[in-house]
Order: sequence, then C-alpha cells, then structure tokens
Amino acid sequence: MKIHTSPFPDYYNKEFFKDKTVVTVDIFRATTTILHLFSMGINQVILLDNEKKAEKVEYNNLLKIGERFGEKLKLFDFNNSATLLLKDRKKVEKHEKAVMFTTNGTKAALKSSEAKINFVGAFNNISSIIEKILKYKKETELIINLAGDKGEISLEDTIFGGNLIYELLKNMVEFELSDYSLISLKIYESYLKNNKLIKSARHYNRLIELGFKDDIELALKKDLFGFTPIIKKNKILSDDGE
Repeated sequence: MKIHTSPFPDYYNKEFFKDKTVVTVDIFRATTTILHLFSMGINQVILLDNEKKAEKVEYNNLLKIGERFGEKLKLFDFNNSATLLLKDRKKVEKHEKAVMFTTNGTKAALKSSEAKINFVGAFNNISSIIEKILKYKKETELIINLAGDKGEISLEDTIFGGNLIYELLKNMVEFELSDYSLISLKIYESYLKNNKLIKSARHYNRLIELGFKDDIELALKKDLFGFTPIIKKNKILSDDGE
C-alpha cells in the first residue's frame, strides 16, 4: 500500500481522491466534534460548503454547528466545540441530524467526497481507524486527508497523520510513503520524545486565546470511541460501512 498524506485541502485535486481509501482529519476541531455528535445520538451530519446554506428551509429543524476562524457563526446553534456540545447535551439529544460548516474541516471532507471509502478520523477514535484501514490494506493506496489551517499545514493534524502511519507500519510488510507521509512520521516521532511540541502550533495557540483550552485537551485524548463514521458525498453517516 502506498500512503499519501495531503497536508491541506488544495494539495491534491478532487479527482486524486476518487475511488481511494481516505481518512479525513481535522483534530482542532471538526472531526473531533463530529465524533462527539455521534456519541450523543446524531446519526447524520450534512456538510455545507457555504455558511449561508444553513438558512435553507429544509435545515430549519436540524442542529446547526458552525464557525469561522474559531468563532461561532450567527446562523448556527453551536460553535465547532465538543466541550460546548457536552455542556448542553440535552439540546443536542433532541436532534437526529445536524448541519455543519467550519473553516477547515468541512472543506477537507467535501474535497475528498468521491473517495471509495472515507473515514472520519481523530485521536478520539484512532484505534478504530487503524482497525478499519487494516481491513482495506489490500487496496493499493491510502490518503490521509488533513484539513490543515486556512490553506496551510497544521502541526496537530500532521502529528495525527504521523501517529496513524506509525501504528499502521507495525502491521504492514509492504508499504510506500509519500514525502509528506514520511515528514509526518518523523514529526510524530519527535512528538513522542517531547509532547510539548504541540504547544508551538499556531492553531493550538489561537484556540487558547479564544478560550478553547478544554477542546484542545479533549481532542488530544486517544480512543474515547470505538466507532468510525464515514463520509458519503456531502453527508457523514454513523454506519461504518460494515
């Protein structure tokens, strides 16, 4: 298997993802938030490519999660924050479906929407992701699709990508890493020696300034969940494809 890593959504064109196995990742914070939504009973998240689409009549009764540059959008019920959702769990649990727009994560998910199978990945479900990918290891290519930060590389997503590769290689005899996959692996190995490395990340520090330290701490916890939502077109579904 060849393992590609896309450091941000515009790194590859949409056609590159078509018919491939993909893991889409936005550690701070979209994929982390999505996992918590499903843990609270949401069974479908509709991804928006434009925040104004939240005004559509058919979305009136859906839970709305939205942010731009870390701050909640007016048309939405919640910021892209797992901790805020948990604090108002009863409101979340009244819904079965949600719509979502974020600065980075929804863009990455929609860019890879033509994948053969597209898993939602985060530290919170990393072992589940590894288990799923290993079932697909006969596939020739895997893309780790990182959301990045406003069109640039993000350290936290890169560390996750490296962690994923590090664990996958323990179970693979034949593999090939793209250059950015190799870079991700080396950065993760540095992180293993010094986990304070994450504190130098730009996105980490911006979220701290905005008061979302609890979201960061939650996002970095491993294996809170044993399920793996999948992305199909513009929707995320609770069914893991099995």
